[in-house]
Amino acid sequence: MSNHITVREMRPGDVEGVAEAFANIIDELYSGDENAPARRRITSQYQPSDLAAMVENSDSYSYVAKSGAKLAGFLFGVASCRAGHLHWLGVAREYRKLGAGAALVRRCMRDFARCGAFQVDTFTPPGRALTGFFRQFGFERRALLERTMLGSPSQYLVAPLREATEDEMTRRIIVVGDAGQGIRLLGHVLASILADLGKEVSLNITKPSSVRGGTIAAELCFSEAPIRSPFFVDADILVQLAPGSPPHTVRAKRVIIDETIQHIELSSLIQRTRGQESEVYDFVRQAREDLGNPVFTNMIVLGNILGHMGMDVDKLNLPEEIPARFLEQNIRAIQKGFSIDLPQAY
Repeated sequence: MSNHITVREMRPGDVEGVAEAFANIIDELYSGDENAPARRRITSQYQPSDLAAMVENSDSYSYVAKSGAKLAGFLFGVASCRAGHLHWLGVAREYRKLGAGAALVRRCMRDFARCGAFQVDTFTPPGRALTGFFRQFGFERRALLERTMLGSPSQYLVAPLREATEDEMTRRIIVVGDAGQGIRLLGHVLASILADLGKEVSLNITKPSSVRGGTIAAELCFSEAPIRSPFFVDADILVQLAPGSPPHTVRAKRVIIDETIQHIELSSLIQRTRGQESEVYDFVRQAREDLGNPVFTNMIVLGNILGHMGMDVDKLNLPEEIPARFLEQNIRAIQKGFSIDLPQAY
């Protein structure tokens, strides 16, 4: 067997073999009957059609390692929020400890750096071997997550690529909806998830004090550095679930709306910094049809936001803020929102 490993971007002709190799890796990582739901959940997201879409997405950073004509390994990553996110790294048994994994990570980090990312993050199972492997590339553990949505612990690792400004390290999100749509819960759950990753987080919930019902907004800011001010005008993402206005003028890079209000003129307070059309999703309909109740719309939106941020929701901590009575349905809703096809990241 040749030990010469080459790494290149994944191509359409690779997807069948990579999907099979990915399923084998997941079977190994999540063995046993108790992990069967996790295996089904993960592999369902990385079928050949999903990998083909990944190849076509300019924000996807996906690679194969080859030894001659044989597949030695693969890596799936995505660039979002001015950072690189390494989602999955897998190496076939016969090519382990031969440099395939290291070659894949080096290539991915090089390309992330070229696209302007200031850091790379990843989630792995806890363990000395994996921690040591990633440490050679500058990764350090930021958090240990013991209560993930897949039911198994993970660790959050981060590697800097360059010095970053405070603005580059800070992301801002606003979600606007009606009272009763769970906007407050969405904000607190998202803040908890980010805080568990060691981020600096600020959350403001605003609503008319004199009116029962009406518009409510969750304004969330998170950063790798201390947050000087929790108030902002320029947002990375604005999500609008119902007619109404944000509490102040917002200049948003990305505006996401539910299909139920797509024909309604948005408030003049919402300004698109790139002049693009709003991105329309069927959050409410999916909650009603797939989960049986529109009350789960907020968690579908949460999963979608996390997907836009480049985070793999299955590896995140399960926040205590999620009501225990409907825990399973809320997890399904978050996973559904994450699985919705996303436009190219900003």
